[in-house]
Amino acid sequence: MTTAQHQPSPQGIQTRAAQSRGTTWFLLAALRRPREIGAIAPTGRALAAQAAGLIDTARAPRTVVELGPGSGTITRAIQSWLPPGSTFCTVERNSAMAAYLTQAWPALNVIHGDAADLPRLLHNVGIGPVDLIISALPWSLIPPPAQEQILSGVARVLHPHGTFATIITVPVRPLPAARQFRRRLTATFGDVKPSPIVWRNVPPAHLWICREPLSSDSANAEAPRPAAEPAP
Repeated sequence: MTTAQHQPSPQGIQTRAAQSRGTTWFLLAALRRPREIGAIAPTGRALAAQAAGLIDTARAPRTVVELGPGSGTITRAIQSWLPPGSTFCTVERNSAMAAYLTQAWPALNVIHGDAADLPRLLHNVGIGPVDLIISALPWSLIPPPAQEQILSGVARVLHPHGTFATIITVPVRPLPAARQFRRRLTATFGDVKPSPIVWRNVPPAHLWICREPLSSDSANAEAPRPAAEPAP
C-alpha cells in the first residue's frame, strides 16, 4: 500500500512537468537551428547547481546574467539561490527558446539578442555592473572573432570583483579549438580555474571559473565593494 509520504508532491510534479516541457522545446529548437543550440541535451541539474552555487549569498542583492539559458535548467537553479532584491536576466539568441522562457517565467527578464552585443543589451535595460555571468554558449560553434567580442563584452560589464563561469564539455577539451578558447580566457581574465567535472551530465562537463577581468568599464564606474562587516 502506498502511503502519502511516498507520493510525489504537487510542487514536485509541476517541476518535473516544467522540466519535461523545457526539454521538448530545447530538442525542437536544436533540430531547427543546430548551429545556435550546439548541444545534444539540456544542462543537467547537478551542473546547474554547481553554476548557481557561485552566487555569493552572503552579499545581497546580487546582479546575475545568464547567457544562452536554453530550456532554463540553470535559470531555475539561479532563481533558487538568488538573495532577495537581486537582479537577474537571461540573454537568449534563439527566438524559440526566448519565447519558451518568457512563457515559462513571465516575471523573468528575457532579452532576445546576441551575447556579442552584451554591453548594449544590458545598457538598454539599465543593468550593470554584473556580479556573476553564467554562460552555456556553444563556443565550438562560435567563430574566434565572435568569441573575442563576447569575452570582451563580458569583461566590460562585469564588476571588478565579479565572476564569469562558462560550461565546457569534457569531449571537446582536447580539441585545438578548445585550447585556443582557453588561451582567450586567460587573455581576458587574470584568474581562470576549472571546477570539478560533473560526470553525470550529458555529456560530462564542468565550468571554467574566471575572475579578475583585465578590461572592465565598471572599474571606472564603481569603486571596489568593501568586505561585509561582521554582525555585532
